Amino acid sequence: MPGKLLAIASGLAVSLMLAALPVQAEPYNFGDNVGNTVKLTIQPYASGEVNSGFFVGLTQAYIDGDSTNPFYVYCIDFAHDISLPTSYDVVIKSLDPANPNNQPSFQINPNLNLTLATLQLQAAMGWNFGVAPSGDSVQDGDIQKDIWNLSGGNFTPPNANMTAIYNAAVATAASADYSDQYFFDITGEPGQQAFMPVDTQAITTHSVPATPEPATWGLMAGALMAMVFGVRRRAARNAA
Repeated sequence: MPGKLLAIASGLAVSLMLAALPVQAEPYNFGDNVGNTVKLTIQPYASGEVNSGFFVGLTQAYIDGDSTNPFYVYCIDFAHDISLPTSYDVVIKSLDPANPNNQPSFQINPNLNLTLATLQLQAAMGWNFGVAPSGDSVQDGDIQKDIWNLSGGNFTPPNANMTAIYNAAVATAASADYSDQYFFDITGEPGQQAFMPVDTQAITTHSVPATPEPATWGLMAGALMAMVFGVRRRAARNAA
């Protein structure tokens, strides 16, 4: 009987640990589709973040009509306007120069000059958006304007915060890992707007699932020890 109770207690503790692990939805696998043409749908900016009359920060998008599998994106192209929601063809490209499926050119539009180095710098800035809309239109506006300034012209003279964001991105971009960073090339459909998916390392199948906080592990370990101690004390009492 004590052994059975111990097994039940251990099984319950394991169940609690598994329940604490986050459940992840099946993400879109950008890595397996580099070089493929897909239909990108950009959703309206539900966050409502507006700065200087323009929507800024993150909005949701999905691919090939699968609205059940959305992800966040941000605009990297200030030279073109689109009305949302809208769908258009894009080619998925990797910002990893070693990716064998990349096409030679990184020019996403004849009117822009987004080289690989420029796109990597835009990505390094975009990481400041985080994984979901922040609601901070001032900070996100400065990040967005820095990104847009690289898309064909200095559209917004930088303030002190924009300069700090830019300098930090320059320092990060040179040594960053871009193996899970992608963008949507609009060369095949000029006039549309270019976007980049945010934090793709967290939303592709190559990501590592998050683990519970140390405090959570501590609570579960304490509960397991309490149950085991209780079973042993009861067993000792019955034996006496």
